[in-house]
Amino acid sequence: MKLDDFKDFISAIGELEKEKGMDRETVMNALKHGIASAIKRKSDTDSRIIEVEIDEVNCTVKFLQVRTVVEEVRSPAVEISLEEARLAEENISVGDKLRTEIDLDSFGRINAQNTKHVVLQQIKEAERANTRAEYDSKRCEIFSATIRDVDNYGNVYVLISNKDEGVIPKDETVQGEMYTPGMIIKAELVRVESGEGRNSRRGKIVLSRRRAMLVKRLLELEVPEIQNGTIVIKSIAREPGFKTKVAVQSVGDRIDPVGACLGQGSMRVKNVVNELFGEKIDVIAWDADPATFISNALSPAKVIISTLTPEEKKARVTVKNDCLSLAIGKGGLNARLAAKLTGWKIDITAMSDEFGGFGNE
Repeated sequence: MKLDDFKDFISAIGELEKEKGMDRETVMNALKHGIASAIKRKSDTDSRIIEVEIDEVNCTVKFLQVRTVVEEVRSPAVEISLEEARLAEENISVGDKLRTEIDLDSFGRINAQNTKHVVLQQIKEAERANTRAEYDSKRCEIFSATIRDVDNYGNVYVLISNKDEGVIPKDETVQGEMYTPGMIIKAELVRVESGEGRNSRRGKIVLSRRRAMLVKRLLELEVPEIQNGTIVIKSIAREPGFKTKVAVQSVGDRIDPVGACLGQGSMRVKNVVNELFGEKIDVIAWDADPATFISNALSPAKVIISTLTPEEKKARVTVKNDCLSLAIGKGGLNARLAAKLTGWKIDITAMSDEFGGFGNE
């Protein structure tokens, strides 16, 4: 059975396939669904389940009614008795699906334009599914994104790699960063959402500027020794827009991990700072000894004494009076980040006074 102008229609689908860069199977499946949907629209009172088979060589279409084999038929449009089914297929069983060819004439003429419209919708859905699958496998990676728009709620809409739309929700932006259309920024892919509405694409690919992983990925791009595994980032703590502390270790102690991350003239870390619009980054040496690690984490302050309570993961450290403000940091920032970085609750005491409570409770 042939559809009107089916050969031209197949040709048009082929051109669409090239234009969209999609595989043949996806396009043909879209065509089958499109024809089946057009049939359903033509006879929307018909409850039969219809599948379509296409012979591209001969430009023919078969229409198959799909019925489930049952002991007792309650809905003849979608069910068939075992006895009747075995007249068509001898070895069929209850629960199997029987597909039998039916005549296209029972549906009348199908409007090719309507069918094409449905096919295009199917292809758009397939495109979106492919996009979701592609990005879903790249979570926590960073992408260059061009800002297209910022809405009244503070959500930032971007174009990723010059082809796919995404969004940085307000709660994934960094306070103090100014986002303007045309600006190119890097952001971390955090999740892929299905989106609202059949044709909605905005907001499906969700990115972030505020997570610690973004800093880690930016350092990986700048420091070859991290990429090749010579240096390992052991932990990272961040307060977006203010400061990040990164603990690093060299494998085999062959190089200075802090110096390698900073680079000549601190250019490597400066490139990351510039990408983060001036956010400060402290790179410190990780150490298996908690007292040494905590002391390093509190830099630039110099720790004199550390007293640890391992069972409670509490550390009491003493610094010189003139280092107290450095150890605590503005608003307690340095102490908080050191606690997050090490995983220890840290109480800081000056040589003549005691100050406690800066931790990661």
